[in-house]
Amino acid sequence: MATPRRRGLTFVPLAFLAACGPPDAGSLGTFTVTETLVANTCGPQLPFMSAAAYTVQVSLGGGLFRWTLTGGSEVDGTYDPNTGAFRVEQDSSTQVVTPDPGHQIAGCVIDQTQVLLGIVGMSTPDGGIQPIVDAGGSALDAGFGDQDAGLQGMDAAPVFTPRAVFTGTDQIIYAGETTGDCTSVVGGSPNEYATLPCTVTYTLSGVLQ
Repeated sequence: MATPRRRGLTFVPLAFLAACGPPDAGSLGTFTVTETLVANTCGPQLPFMSAAAYTVQVSLGGGLFRWTLTGGSEVDGTYDPNTGAFRVEQDSSTQVVTPDPGHQIAGCVIDQTQVLLGIVGMSTPDGGIQPIVDAGGSALDAGFGDQDAGLQGMDAAPVFTPRAVFTGTDQIIYAGETTGDCTSVVGGSPNEYATLPCTVTYTLSGVLQ
């Protein structure tokens, strides 16, 4: 059997592929995000970064949570207005072994699923913390009762600003597609996975600029 022709493996756990997002999303600000590697079942021989820092624009609109890397791509996720929890997920695939039926080489495609989970809330005028609410939504008034009383008929909504810090996790799952044969990229050599599927996990912390 011929030796499988392997393409160079690329490990970029902190970047998303481009994705379309909703128009008119309300910005919650730009955050400086720091990620720190806390778990890696894919093996130390792979060139995953132990830490990284970048900036991201966070916004809401149409019931969606938008995460946009500064100078890079954007992706939409979901958020819970009751808790401030967000979830952003992106899938991609990379062919790392070229199929060659003439030499009985099935080829190998690695699927990557990246999931960001976190909590980002909003500061209320009295200094407390409230969950995120959709920009422009009526939920902005939730929990304030008759706060407008005494404003001489002015219907002034409370002014919200993003909380200064959010925390969460960035988890990347790698798996070989079952239609191929990925045994040639599993092992202990450089740029090989220790096992498949495997998971790399980072903690993340965002500070409002």
